[in-house]
Amino acid sequence: CINTPFNKDTQVTEEYRLRHRYFDIRTNQQLYRNLEIRDRVTFGIREELRRCGFMDVETPLLFKSTAEGAREFVVPTRNPGKFYALPQSPQQYKQLLMASGVDRYYQIAKCFRDESGRADRQPEFTQVDLEMAFVSTPEDVMAPVERVIRRAWHDAGHVLPEQPFPRARL
Repeated sequence: CINTPFNKDTQVTEEYRLRHRYFDIRTNQQLYRNLEIRDRVTFGIREELRRCGFMDVETPLLFKSTAEGAREFVVPTRNPGKFYALPQSPQQYKQLLMASGVDRYYQIAKCFRDESGRADRQPEFTQVDLEMAFVSTPEDVMAPVERVIRRAWHDAGHVLPEQPFPRARL
């Protein structure tokens, strides 16, 4: 560790902590533990999906705007009147990948939605996008999803949900 002029007992204002996040993470063990938990959970998700035969892909963050539900965040280009949009979800690339023969893939993707009228929504979030082609039964989807959820809960230190998960009967 680098020696710093402060330690975990150093008292500073909230404004200082928010301006210097490294100080907050260094002195607040809960924040540091949160980063460790996210690391373990993300690693476990990737490991379980690989075991289930999924390929990890990454799709572009800038794409042509599409007509969907939420408003998109637009990113201007150097060409006047031309814009890119930040993805609301990685769904836009699903058909391209499936048609290319990538029949089981996932990505841990950043998503952006401009829902400024809804105070209970975050504009930026991360989601696991899991796609499968040519499934025969609902169990073909549920089995890998349950494995991933159980692994994520375990890696986060939570009590594991019952197995198999209760199913809704339609």
